[in-house]
Amino acid sequence: MESNEYLLAWSTHSAGILAVTDRRLISSGPDGVSTILWQDSLSAKWEEPFLRLVVLQEQATQTLAWELDEPGLVPTAVRDRVTATIVIDRLIDVPDVGRVRFIARRTADGVVWSTVPEGSVDVQAAPIQERIRESLRTLRSNLGI
Repeated sequence: MESNEYLLAWSTHSAGILAVTDRRLISSGPDGVSTILWQDSLSAKWEEPFLRLVVLQEQATQTLAWELDEPGLVPTAVRDRVTATIVIDRLIDVPDVGRVRFIARRTADGVVWSTVPEGSVDVQAAPIQERIRESLRTLRSNLGI
């Protein structure tokens, strides 16, 4: 942890320790230590004894899961942190693309937008990228963000 970072909760899990700070989730285990910034998290779900966190990495979602031994305040702290970072989360049908999730999250640098197309859309294709960008411009304009 950094010197100005605050520990909110922690628990042991099946392979190590899970710590919730005001900035990130830290998981230690046999493979070392990994961290997830709250700004990269999309959702969290607690189904005892499992904590699941959906994160956005390189325009794709990934679900991470931990089996907590004694959860304590960890599920509540994770939910609060995930909720606090998300400003807007909208699923919109974009013509010729399909459904795209538009997410605005608070970061240290202000509000950052991400787009996550559902299905097997080739997001590298220029026409697809332009349709998504246009939908994002419209959404941002309508919301004033």
